[in-house]
Amino acid sequence: IVFLLSVLGILSSFIAMFITVTVLLAADFWVVKNVSGRLMVGLRWWNEIKEDGTNHWVFECSLDAERVHPFDASYFWTTTYGNVLVWAVFTFFSITSFSKLPLCILALALGVSNAFGYTKCRKDAKKKISAFLMNQAAANPGLAMKVARGA
Repeated sequence: IVFLLSVLGILSSFIAMFITVTVLLAADFWVVKNVSGRLMVGLRWWNEIKEDGTNHWVFECSLDAERVHPFDASYFWTTTYGNVLVWAVFTFFSITSFSKLPLCILALALGVSNAFGYTKCRKDAKKKISAFLMNQAAANPGLAMKVARGA
């Protein structure tokens, strides 16, 4: 909203708009990455840089899939990818305005980072849940047979 007010000329101070939007983007990135994803879809991710300079992605997922409400998951994924789409459009239209372009690129980079991190996390979570279920089936073959027969 602050960005749009600036583009429309209602908010006249570029520096105030830039600082406000940057702080709000950082807060949004942190909340989505550390709070919303964990509460709404049971996922959390971060990227660690090792001493040798290589990246190591760390993913956490809740094995309790029943805790995630389908509406919450749909809302989370729609807004995560929608955020990237909106900032991509803003970036496209800001190409001619070099003063607003860095802010749009920053917002797009933060949005893409969250979308990419959560997409990788979701894929990793599916692998972990599959492995967990396979291990449970191997440890309890009688239970696995009952489930397979529908009993």
